[in-house]
Amino acid sequence: MKGVAENFLVVLAKDERAARRRMAWSVAIMATLGLLAWLLVDRRLEGAWFGTGLTSFLTAAFAGVALGALRARLKYHHRYEESLRFSWNRWMRFSVSAPSAHAIFRQVAGRAPQPSVWKAALALAFVLFASFVMMVVTLLDPSTALNASAMFVLYGALGGFALSDAVVFGHWARRFRLEVTEMVKRGELPVWGVV
Repeated sequence: MKGVAENFLVVLAKDERAARRRMAWSVAIMATLGLLAWLLVDRRLEGAWFGTGLTSFLTAAFAGVALGALRARLKYHHRYEESLRFSWNRWMRFSVSAPSAHAIFRQVAGRAPQPSVWKAALALAFVLFASFVMMVVTLLDPSTALNASAMFVLYGALGGFALSDAVVFGHWARRFRLEVTEMVKRGELPVWGVV
């Protein structure tokens, strides 16, 4: 099976591996942040407030997972597949040089292959700076520990969102790669444009 469709299958296989790596990193980072929530918030609170940091972190993580899964399902199962149905030839053409399905989708839609990251970088820098300040204040004054749980709510929501996006995208890439492979083997999908 040589041709442009094979390049697309290679891109999907790479995306599967990348999604698994993102899942592993998301779980590791969320476990670390959960531990920090427990150490910086729960260990400093007593009485009725004990457990607030980890509980709020986990609750936000589950909410992030749910919202991330809904968004990812809409993006990958609806937008990507609709684009594939209407622009199959363009997807195959761009798969020759594109590093991922995300880049192919952006090119087919007429956008730059890589999204602009300055807004995300600015937001991340703000979150990291605010987190650093909140951790220092919490370490210096234990009575502010309850305020620090707000940062862990944000961490939990963002981590859960990233985790579910990776899971849904990995599932989509695997399912679609297997379907395209079967269609090529059965001859339902021509392998054109030998590279």
